[in-house]
Amino acid sequence: MSFWYEFSGWPQFIGDHMRAVYHWLHDHVSPDGWSALGTWAIAGVAAVATFFALRQMREALVTLDKHAQPNVVAYAALNPEVSQYFDLVVTNCGHTPAYHVKLKFPVLTVTPYENLVTGEHTTELHLPDEITVLVPGQEWRTLWDSAIEREQHRNNNDGRDVLGSRFEGTVKFQDSGGNSYTNRAILDWNSFRDTLSVSADCRFRLKTDPLVPGEF
Repeated sequence: MSFWYEFSGWPQFIGDHMRAVYHWLHDHVSPDGWSALGTWAIAGVAAVATFFALRQMREALVTLDKHAQPNVVAYAALNPEVSQYFDLVVTNCGHTPAYHVKLKFPVLTVTPYENLVTGEHTTELHLPDEITVLVPGQEWRTLWDSAIEREQHRNNNDGRDVLGSRFEGTVKFQDSGGNSYTNRAILDWNSFRDTLSVSADCRFRLKTDPLVPGEF
């Protein structure tokens, strides 16, 4: 109660002091002094307005600069032709070209297979050392692995996810001025579990996608 009483008395306290200051100025300041005070008051208001205008302009320039930057992201996506396969996709979502794009990931495992061309035993996805340039909206894409074969490999290993399902890394790139940027990327196979897709050859049939495919 006493707090509210003290708080409610503040307007009167402030008003009394403002009247006291006004009377002091009225008794001690000449007309020329009042004119000078008015000039200084106008200058102060103008200075404050200029400060806020410059601040807004600076924020607008920062926003415009960010809008004009490249923005390269990496993600896993369903293959557009066969939904049981996954692709690794790198896309420039920004408004300017991205240069010297570099992917930094742990080993991206694939279901082991023998390369029909070289005869080599392949266990990981090949990534380029560098993507020279990605213009706005352009993407770099490569087939990663089969969801069905990956699930079968899990079953052959007593249900253990020996190939891994979540891979965290970074995408580094530059703009035309040589400024460097880094985006974090998370590739997670489990985010596609138990999802549905429409078959491309029959719009009226649904099939589960991607790890345990089947048709209704």
